[in-house]
Amino acid sequence: MKHYRIFARAAILLLLIFIASCAKPAFVVKEPDAVPSEEVARPPEAARPFFAPKVDRYAIGCVLPLSGPYAELGGKALDAILLSAEIFDERNKSLWKVIARDSRGLPDDTKAAIEHLANADNVIAIIAVSGTAEALDAAREAERLQVPLILITSREGVTLASEYVFQHFLTPTQQVRAVVSYALKNMNSAIFSALYPDDDYGEEMMKIFREEVARVGGRLEKAIPY
Repeated sequence: MKHYRIFARAAILLLLIFIASCAKPAFVVKEPDAVPSEEVARPPEAARPFFAPKVDRYAIGCVLPLSGPYAELGGKALDAILLSAEIFDERNKSLWKVIARDSRGLPDDTKAAIEHLANADNVIAIIAVSGTAEALDAAREAERLQVPLILITSREGVTLASEYVFQHFLTPTQQVRAVVSYALKNMNSAIFSALYPDDDYGEEMMKIFREEVARVGGRLEKAIPY
């Protein structure tokens, strides 16, 4: 739970950039629910300009997989966000209003949830936990709706899709570069061996590792799948 609270607190801190006043309104926490996929078809003119008068600057949207195969992860992330926002602090009224929507881990549901939060719930910004499959769609939807999106995903290049997207996660390239850099600078070693899982994830990480070792002038002695 500590790790979820850490990234949730960091996400909340990023949202403070967009807050301009300090009054404390009443807060609500809506029950997470799935948004019908047909809402995705709303025409482009429904996009709102950022900081339009209707925007509730204390409402934070959350797009999480609260049902489906990743429901446990989504539920833990929601718990962390609520704790970070101090929703359950009985002594001090929270500054935040948290509105959660269920993405079910699906691209269409993720886009629909972002649109509903931006245009119906009028949130100031959205925190989304996303898999690699739906991450780019989420970023493009944030750009269309002009809503700040803190995207927790390992997908490479999502911030290139929109100036409204802030990625809060280490990408595979960042992780590999950190390992190779540590070996070179701290261990004075440029010769590597790798043991990697024989699946799509392992193959992708191995590809990035090979490229990074070659980029720094190192040598990959062995690479063994398992």
